[in-house]
Order: sequence, then structure tokens, then C-alpha cells
Amino acid sequence: MRIRCDRCATVYELEEKRLPAGGALVKCTRCQHVFRAAPPASGVQPVAPSVARSDERTAVFGFSTGASPEQTASYASAPAPAPSPPGGSSVSQRPRIISASPAAASHRSLWPWVVLALVLLVAALIAFWFNSRKRPAADAAAGLASLQELIARDDRASLELAVNRAANDPSGEARAMQAVALLWLASDARDDAAPLVARVQALEAELLREDLARVPGWNLRREEVALRLGRARQEASAIQERERRLFDAADVAATEALRAGETGMPILRARALRQALHGDAALVATVRAAAELDASDPWVELARGAAIGDIDDPEVRGLRSVAVRQPRLLRARMLLARALRATGQEGEALRVLEEVLAENGDHESAKARKAEILSPPRAAVSRVNLAGTAPPERPAGYLPRLKPRS
Repeated sequence: MRIRCDRCATVYELEEKRLPAGGALVKCTRCQHVFRAAPPASGVQPVAPSVARSDERTAVFGFSTGASPEQTASYASAPAPAPSPPGGSSVSQRPRIISASPAAASHRSLWPWVVLALVLLVAALIAFWFNSRKRPAADAAAGLASLQELIARDDRASLELAVNRAANDPSGEARAMQAVALLWLASDARDDAAPLVARVQALEAELLREDLARVPGWNLRREEVALRLGRARQEASAIQERERRLFDAADVAATEALRAGETGMPILRARALRQALHGDAALVATVRAAAELDASDPWVELARGAAIGDIDDPEVRGLRSVAVRQPRLLRARMLLARALRATGQEGEALRVLEEVLAENGDHESAKARKAEILSPPRAAVSRVNLAGTAPPERPAGYLPRLKPRS
């Protein structure tokens, strides 16, 4: 005979003949519940679960309850057991456990959680896949924004950092921005070389004058001038070589941008700046092509403002408008200061340079241009011939005559 705990559904096997007619109370070893086990009606067989557990034990208490249908709810309220017949065994003998339906019930209670865990896992994988696809685009956009910010700061350290960062980005837009940073560095090198080139020219003229005049002591002065001229030439040559290498590197970056498929505004910016710094007549066509994409692109306006010889009126070139619309684009103010100085407005140029230094105190070019404006003018030097032991100059063709001795 099989009986089942009505609380945890654990199934046990008992010998039907050992149960009294009115049944007996049984205590479940698993949940400690006390329930009544009665012989089944004729023709009725209890249904047992399919899962078995052999390690369970149960205690059957053979309490005589007669035919009373009373159901005892707890062990304390159970009636005293009836005496066993001689030679017989008590009904309280432990039965053999044939089923472990709690395991089946446990499985039935776990499968919804397993399904829920699988659903959550699939959802997490889908979310990770979408995020992994979006992350490279977001990282690329952040990297390009960082490059623009570094180029806008315009000092040498920021431009060089932009060049190095763009070298690690294979995209065409990053390569085009790298070309812009290299071109601005080349432009700064050209500005740094300009005073040295002027000094070289002045020393060459002075050396030529000494060679032509040959006044007393000219050879010593010539050696001193030649020595200063050699140093100035060496410094100017080093900066001009740096300028040439930067222009070449910018050309390489622009070529790589084209190979990467960049044909839009970024490459037009680099091309316009390259043509402006070299006085290329094709600048007009490039600016027109850029205007078709964005008529108010500040980078292209800066390129046009950097054109060689185009210093007639800053207002016409739009540099002041760009400086107002894009205050963080410091190159616009630098070009505006240069144009103002070229038109004789040094006070206004000095004010603009001070604004640049207020935004970026590390801007080397702004410091140099400010120092040039504030430096006192060079004193005029006039040559004075000192009296020496040589005879006084006489008209050409005249020689002093000596009186004959008497």
C-alpha cells in the first residue's frame, strides 16, 4: 500500500494488513507533518509520483482511533496507540520509502526560474551586442571632437598632440584633421623663421658694405659680421627645414585621408589651407566647393584668411566675424592680429593677442607677436670715421712733392 504526505507529497509504502481498520497517524520524516493513513477503499489504488527517494525515513504511530473519522492535526493531540496482538508486529513499524516526489516537486518549482534566467541571459546578450556596435561609433566621435578641441587651442603642444593622436586613428576624417594640424605647425614655423630671414638679409647687406668701403679696421668688422651672419643663417635654415618637413607630412596625411575615402568638408579644409599657405590660385575653386557643403565653415574662412598677401582689410576677409562666432578657435584671432598689425593697427592687434593669451597662456606664437609689438624700435646706427695714423685724403691724382736738397 502506498500513502502520501498531504503537505509535501512524499510517498511511502506500507503493508496494508498492518493498518487498523480506522487507519493510523503517520509523521512525515521530511516536513514533520502528522497525517492519517487509512486503508484504501476496495478497487482504489493510490497514485504515486514517479520520482523515488530511498534515503528517507518515516515514523508511523499505530494509534487506535476506531472508526472515528476524526483527523488529528498534530502529534500532541493524537490518541494513545492500541496494543499489538501477540506475536504480531506493530503498525508503527517503519515503512519502506518508494518515492521521492519532493524532488519532482522541486524540479517543477525550479523550471520557471530556469526559463526566467535564460530569458534574462538572452536579453543581456542582445543588449551587449547592440552596445558593442554603438561603442566604436561613439568612441570615434569622441576622438574626433578631442582632435578638434586640440587644434582649436592652437598652441604648439596641443597641435603636436593632435598630430600624434590622429596617427592612431585610421579614419579619413582623422587623417584630414591631422593634415590641418601639421599645416598650422608649418605656418608657425614660417612665422618663426621670418625675423631670422630678415636678420640674415640685414647682415648680408652689412657685410657687403664692409667689403666695398674698406675703411680702416674693415677687416675686423667684416669677420665679426660674418660670424653673426653664419649663426643667423644656421638658425633660419633649421626652422625652414622644419617648415618643409611639416608641409611634406601634411601632404602625406591628406593623401591618406583620400585613400581612406574622405572626400567631404574635412579634406576640403586641409586642401584650402595648403593652397592658402602656398599662394595657390586654386584656392578660389576649393573655397567655392567648400561653400557648397557649408557656406559658413569657420575652418575654410580661416584658410582664406591665411592666404599670402591677402591683408588688405580684416573685415573683408571675415576674420573678425569668425573670431566672434567661434571664440574658442584661437587661430582666427591670431590671423586677425597679424592682419591688424599689417595695416598699422598695432594697438588693436595687441588687444587681440592679449585675448588669445587669456584663453591659452601657453600660446607661443601669441607671446612672440606680443613681444615684437612691445619691443622698442631699433636705434639708428650711423658710421663715424675715427682719426687714425693714415695721411689725410687728397684729390685723386695728387702726390706731394718733396723739395730737392740744396
